[in-house]
Amino acid sequence: MLGSVRTLSVALAMTVGAAGCILVDTDGDEIGGFGEGGSSGNSIGGFGEGGGTVDCLDDFGSPESCFTDCEGVSNCNGVDYFKAGVAEELVACLNTLNPSTCTFIDDVINTCTIDALSAACYDDDSGFYCSDIATACGVVDDSVWQTECGPYLDGLSVSGKDVFSACQIDACNGGEGVDLGSCLFVLYP
Repeated sequence: MLGSVRTLSVALAMTVGAAGCILVDTDGDEIGGFGEGGSSGNSIGGFGEGGGTVDCLDDFGSPESCFTDCEGVSNCNGVDYFKAGVAEELVACLNTLNPSTCTFIDDVINTCTIDALSAACYDDDSGFYCSDIATACGVVDDSVWQTECGPYLDGLSVSGKDVFSACQIDACNGGEGVDLGSCLFVLYP
């Protein structure tokens, strides 16, 4: 499954405004990233600028019990990979999904995961992980890269950041290149 979505290019088109982002698939690959959303079924969506907002989600929160699955697989196994406040938002969304109609990519990843991560507070520690990914992947570690990479990590716990960055570093070491969106799957073991 991971291999089928590892086509996200390094140069994701970003449309960032002061109030948020418009999600558009600007490069036609139907796989989104920060500031880019998929345009048709089973495409990996993107997320807008959520970190650093006044009402952002962080380490504080108490997620409800997670009791949902899509396509016969539990969506709850990765909740610990998210910060408590982000997990609270994530679980609230996951628990509303109809198990007989939801899909992992469209509903769990593109809706619940992206929405929860979009609401996460900025986290300075994400920069260190993004720098490690940039080094392993041969990406210039500048503000553009940090802005692209950081939102994927800001809402994750330390163990979530470890798993996510290891996925991306392994992909680059395996010659697959940078595809941050595809590594969202490892958050649901």
